[in-house]
Amino acid sequence: MWRSVPRDERMADTGWAMGRHVVRVVMTLVGAGLLLVGAFMNWVGGITGDRLSFEAFVRTGAPTVPEFWRSAAMVMLVIGLAGLLGLATARGGLTRLSGALAIAAFALLAIQLARAGELSSQLNEGPWLALAGGVVLVLGGMPSTRGVRERRRMRRRTRNPNPSDVTEAGRT
Repeated sequence: MWRSVPRDERMADTGWAMGRHVVRVVMTLVGAGLLLVGAFMNWVGGITGDRLSFEAFVRTGAPTVPEFWRSAAMVMLVIGLAGLLGLATARGGLTRLSGALAIAAFALLAIQLARAGELSSQLNEGPWLALAGGVVLVLGGMPSTRGVRERRRMRRRTRNPNPSDVTEAGRT
């Protein structure tokens, strides 16, 4: 049978849950902001992210493009928006996924520059900010999962009380 949780037990967790939610929102906003700012800074050899082709993630010798929708900045913008959409979910999985994609984008770019032998001289501040934004997004998706697990554990405890707690007198 279901047993309702007393009000004082429910209210005891409210402060922590609210704090975790605020941390998650702030970290997601900061991470998405870092991705957005990094997208328009210099990426490779003085080329800004809105001029660098998205092919830079998979090919050496990255060309420039006049269209924004084919640029590396567009990729970072979509990842940042997906991270913000992750705030709509209870667990923050989309936020963590977006952060992981931003980290992977940095790794792909670094690999292509290393293949061309230009990693140390060509990598500018834009990809580094995108990496920082990705890490912050991954961390921003984490605080909310603990509260979900605690609520599930609390529900299981209230539904299925520990059999060792039942006394002999209580058994029928």
